[in-house]
Parts: sequence; C-alpha cells; structure tokens
Amino acid sequence: MYGHGAGGSGYSMGGGGPLGGANLMGRKDKGISVALEPYGEWKIQEIGYDGMEKFIQPESFADHVGKLARKIDWRTLVDSDQSYDNPNLLPEDELPEEEDDEEKLEDETEKEKKEFPPEVGPWHDVAKNLHESLQHINMMLDGLQVMQHLDYLKPLSIGDPIQINEATQEAAVIANNGKAFQWVWKRKALNEVQNAIEASNANRRHLAVGGEASIDETTSLTNLFFREIEELCLQWRIRKTGDHLYGALGYKRYGQRFEPGEIFDITRRSVPINYSDKDGKLQQTILQISVPNDLIRRSKIFVSIFKDDMMSKAIHTSDEANLEYMKVDMKQVDNLYWNDALSWAQETLICRDTFNQLATDAVHLKQRMSSFRDGVLIVALHDDYLLRIELKNYPFKAGDLPDGGDPYLNRALRQMIVNHHAKKVIRSQMFVEMPLTMLNEHLDMRGPNAFTQYEIDERAKRQTCVLEKLLSVASHQRLVKLTVDTLIRYQNECRDPQVKWRWLRCAPTNSQVMIHIVDPHFDFLMGRVTSYLQIDTDCVTLRTKDGKTIDCYRDADRLFNTLKYVNITYFLQAAGTLGKTGWGYHILHGNNNAIDVDGNPAPTLYLCNATSTRALLIQFHTHRNPEINVKKLSDDPNIDHPFIPLNYEKLPGKSFCRKFDNLCAILKD
Repeated sequence: MYGHGAGGSGYSMGGGGPLGGANLMGRKDKGISVALEPYGEWKIQEIGYDGMEKFIQPESFADHVGKLARKIDWRTLVDSDQSYDNPNLLPEDELPEEEDDEEKLEDETEKEKKEFPPEVGPWHDVAKNLHESLQHINMMLDGLQVMQHLDYLKPLSIGDPIQINEATQEAAVIANNGKAFQWVWKRKALNEVQNAIEASNANRRHLAVGGEASIDETTSLTNLFFREIEELCLQWRIRKTGDHLYGALGYKRYGQRFEPGEIFDITRRSVPINYSDKDGKLQQTILQISVPNDLIRRSKIFVSIFKDDMMSKAIHTSDEANLEYMKVDMKQVDNLYWNDALSWAQETLICRDTFNQLATDAVHLKQRMSSFRDGVLIVALHDDYLLRIELKNYPFKAGDLPDGGDPYLNRALRQMIVNHHAKKVIRSQMFVEMPLTMLNEHLDMRGPNAFTQYEIDERAKRQTCVLEKLLSVASHQRLVKLTVDTLIRYQNECRDPQVKWRWLRCAPTNSQVMIHIVDPHFDFLMGRVTSYLQIDTDCVTLRTKDGKTIDCYRDADRLFNTLKYVNITYFLQAAGTLGKTGWGYHILHGNNNAIDVDGNPAPTLYLCNATSTRALLIQFHTHRNPEINVKKLSDDPNIDHPFIPLNYEKLPGKSFCRKFDNLCAILKD
C-alpha cells in the first residue's frame, strides 16, 4: 500500500523478509508498516517577515518533457524541404517504354522507400505538423502581400485539379485530395491572380484616352462609388442577389424586412452629378436609386381640433383636387441626391401606413362617430369638438413643406407610431414548455405565487389602438388649452387678490396646476390659499387644500365661476382673520354656503366690534364687489337700528384687505 510524506510517495512492506508482502496472507502478525520513499524537500522560494515560507512546486513529468522539447532545434533535425506526404503522388516525368529488370527492381525498391519514409525519432509527428503549419503561414503571407500592393483584384474561380498522368482513376482521386496538390494549386492560384491583375492594368492603360489623368479619374469615380455604397449600408438595409443590388425602405423593427412594395434598386450612374450638402458645398455623387412609383411623392399628416358649428362647412376640404403631386418628371427624379430621395420616400411610406392604420382603427372604434373622405379622417372627440386627421401629398421636389395642424398633436402621433412598432406584440418565450403570452413579466408568476385569472385581468394593462391613444391625448390637449385660457382670463379680471399658478405635472393624458391666492400686504397674517386643478382626458377638477373637490367637466364658464368662488372664499377667511386677530372683533355668524337671489354663491360674514357698538354684515359676490352694511347697536333691546350700506368704491384702500382694515379702524369704538 501507498504511504505519503513531505517529499513524495513510496512503498511500505511488512516484516518477514523480501517476500513478507506475500506471506501476510497466511500470517497473523502483519509486522510494522515502514514508508520507503526518496528524500526530496520542496525548495524555499521566499520567507516573509511574518515567518511564512513559500515553496516552489517541483515540475511534473509533462512540464519536464515540454521543457526539453523546447530545446530541440527542428531546423537541424528535419530538413525544411523534406516532404512528409507520399512523394510518388507528385507529377513525375514519363519513364522510357523499355526498361531492364534490374532497373525495375531498383525503382520498386525506391518506390517502397518513398511510400514508407523512415521516421526521424519520436518527434516525427510533431515536426511534421509544425512544418505544415509553417507552410500554410507562408502561403497566407504571400496572399496578403499580393492584396496589399495591388489596388485592383479581380475575383477568379481557380481550383482546377492537376492533370495526373496516371492510368487509374483511383490514383487521380488520391492525388487531388493530397496536401501536396493543395499547396500546388494554391500557389498556382496566386500566380494566376497576379497575371490577371497585370493584364487588367495593361488594358486600362491602353483604353485610357487621356493618359494617366483618365486613369486617375476612373479610379476616383470607382472609389466614390464604393464610398457611397458604404455610406448607404450604414443608413439602410442592403442586399445583393447575384449581380443585382437593392435595399428596403421598411421602418418596422419586427416582421418582414424586405417587402416587395418597399424595395428600391441601386445602380451606378454613367456620369456623376453635383448636389449641395448641408453646408451648401457642391459634392459629387455617382450612385443612383430607383424608388417605387407609388412613393415618388412627399407626404405629411396634420392633426387638428376644431369645433363643429354651423360655420364649419368645409370640414372635408382637402388639396387633393389639384393632383399636382401626380405629375412626375422622371428626369428630375433621377437627378436627385439618393439620400434625399430615400428619406422622402420612407416618410411617404410612414405617413401612408399611419393614415391607413388610423382609418382601420376608426372602423373598429365603438361609441364614436367617424367619417372618411378625400384623404381626411374626422373622429368625434367630445361635446361639439372633432378631431381632424389629414394626409397631404406634395410633389417629389426639394424644398420645405408647409406646416399645418397642431404641432404638439403631430409630434404625439409620430411618437405613438414609433412606440407601436418598437414593441413586440407577444412577449418572447423564455422556456420551451411555457406558452406565448401577452402579459407583463411581473404578472407572469407561475408556481406558488401565481395570480388567478381574475387578478390577472384586473392588473393587466388594456391594449388600446393608436387612434384611441391619439383621442385621449387630443382631448387632454384641448382641456389644457381651455384651462390656460381660463386662468389668464381670471388673472386679467381679478386683480384683487393676486393669483399665481404653476404646473406641477405635465403628462400626455394627466396634468396638474397649483394655484396660489395671496395678498402681499397681509400675507404675514392670513398666509395664502392653495388649490389644485386636475386635468384629465374628459374632465377638469378643482381640489382644495382640505380635500374638497369641485368638478368643472369641460365647461370654461363653470371653471371660471369656480375660481371666482375660491376668490370670495379667500375674502371671507381674510375678513374673519383680520377682524378677529387685528382689531378684536367678534364673529357672530359666518356662512360659506349662502347664495344670493339669483342662486349664485354669496358667502356672508356677521361680526361686531369689541365694545359692541357697531355690527358689520358683509356679503361676497362672484361677479361684483362685496356688499358691506354697518349697523349701530343700542343698549335698549327695544331699539333696532337699520343696516346702512356703504359704498365699496369710496372706502379708502386699493384692495379688499386694506379697505376692511381701514373700516375696522374707524368702527373700533
């Protein structure tokens, strides 16, 4: 059995003489185990400051053999010109027909020696593989040098088998499959390529009319063509089938890439043309493209909102009647710069597909009226407002196209189309046993944490079409404009107190506005009143700071009256705070829900001074100045003095708080 020690491994035997190991089977006394092993300790490489010793691991047998193999000089051991394949497969000169028997025996002996070459030591196979690798590297370097020093390389199909003068077909097959044959025909291929390049250069010199200048011009045009092809590949999808080069105008990320109606052909012009780049400099182009005939036009989609009243009689009027874009001059189209032509054609394709998709969604849309005629799609938005989507076509010429519609809605529609085509309809399959699903990853919880069908239906996001999303954004955009116009009107008409508003959140379908009402001269006493306007897709809601809500729906007058009501509520709060805190008045009665004779909100406030000699009755109105009445209080309960109305305009002060402060000072005693 084996024993282990610090320096290696050895054998151990029991007592009983040299054959003690064999006598162990018949003896009860097995003796003492002794470890016999060579003494060899590992060499110490380094001793650290902490006393830790680092040893050098001795080499294994494979490391030792590799170290010795690296010392062998293979050039001296094996001749570089020696062949390791069957030499008789190489082409040989024909022998004379009549030969002596002795010469035949000598030839057969030499043939046998060639068929079975003597091995050169145990490293014969290794040297053979290294030699073959060196030969392949030399051939590769020769090919790279040829391609590096020659600008024009004509593709050739060279690889014909070497004609072997062998009578049997089997010998020819063996010869064609040998490595020597491969070396020969690869060298022959490089020689033929070099001859073809030299011949082509000679022909170009003879065919050149203007000498070296024409050769340089031809070379520059060729370089320009390949440079434009490279630039075209960076921007568009390009394919080559045989000698035909074509590309695709498709913009969809998923689905078929090269559809028949989106393919454009790529050719080379006989004479280059000039065009102006972005900086206005003249450049040359030799590349010519041919877009589909139905895309030789420029298109734009305009989205707008308008009110359906008796004056809007031409809601379907479009510029399609002139059909100016149908008059196409192919000579002018061929002279266009290829990048501009492809961009215009792709934009036309996007606009056409977008409009067709919106028209299809309008057919499947429920509870909304829609109409389509002459390239104009009309969809009911809400109330008396309609959403108008128009597809306009223009001639295939350079220049800026006119603007139209709502810029925000035009940009929102393009963003929806991009997001629609950038997402997969069905989520990718993660495992083979898992079926395809349209649920989100956080809802796809199989196993013990799985949701029920009811929970999945409640949490899953409903799939909406592009037209529904556009209607939601357009409705929200219209309510945002209504809210902004109402706030500006409110600020212009209500100068007392000051009103400030700012946006808290701006989203395509949900926005929020914060409104501050404050008197700058008395803000230290009353502070400010804050309210919020929540703008959704179908309603505008005012939320006060204490949590009360007032729905204004889509009515601008109702929103304006609501803001006026918030204003008079501030007056009621300011009068009570200023009279009680500033002058010691007692609040006898306050009604925030009171109304006037016409049914409009009219909060009232009733208070008296500290000496109980004067009483004030104030009624606030939304569309006119507050009514202030003063009454003299008497000690005799039988005497009741009437209220005396005061002229609000003649009270000293520019604001309500200033007027009320001066009035309280006058009526203090």
